[in-house]
Amino acid sequence: MLTVGQLPVILPDRYLYKFEEIENGIVTEHKLELKIAQRIWFWDMFAFNKKFEKKAGKAVLGEYQSSGK
Repeated sequence: MLTVGQLPVILPDRYLYKFEEIENGIVTEHKLELKIAQRIWFWDMFAFNKKFEKKAGKAVLGEYQSSGK
């Protein structure tokens, strides 16, 4: 008998992030939609890189930089 094992499940989530940027007295409102997919897998229990906040922060930075600023 051959067992392939468990297959990972991807759970896509959407997060809306809104903030105001003030530069020289001019207020600019930014709205970012982040699409972060989280993988759920048995073997991920043994991984040490589980920092969702860090990954979400990188997504905010990437989306902000690609928006033209």
